[in-house]
Amino acid sequence: MSGLRGKTVYLKTPHQNDVSGYIRHLWSDEETMRDVGGTHVMDDERALRWFTAWIEPGNDDRRYFLVVRKEDDVPVGEACFRSYVKNTGIATYGMKVEAKHRGNGYAREALELLLRFYFGTFGGQTMVDDIALENIRAQKMFIKFGFEHDPSVGKIMTSMGGDNVFWVRLNKGKFTQLYGL
Repeated sequence: MSGLRGKTVYLKTPHQNDVSGYIRHLWSDEETMRDVGGTHVMDDERALRWFTAWIEPGNDDRRYFLVVRKEDDVPVGEACFRSYVKNTGIATYGMKVEAKHRGNGYAREALELLLRFYFGTFGGQTMVDDIALENIRAQKMFIKFGFEHDPSVGKIMTSMGGDNVFWVRLNKGKFTQLYGL
């Protein structure tokens, strides 16, 4: 998993106790979840169902990682992809950085680490994301990173945010040109 280590953060597959601890905390934090549709509170049963669907045994169409600060091994967010379609090689990206940890470059670094895994190890071809129209900060970060705004993605992918989202996409070739693999 050395490919999932950056300068300031690394990506870690969570254990079941991470769901009852940090992930529940992250998803229930109002400030963190404001730009992504609001809080999501899980009881023990829902947490176990989520862990089974995403981690163990998981599902071939998704991967989920905690974003962990290297200096002290403290989780600062999450990064994942979901809805992978094998015949097209397309998946949808997802990320949250806890509000109190924003502005430190963790989102950008975690994005690059996850894309290295997705395009390299996993074998994906295109990553898309459906960003809330109000989340200008995320839109700018994705465009600066190298994603392209592409509303046509909404015709082939389903968004949890409905039709009113800012679709972006990045393919393996452009990522490799910008960042190498």
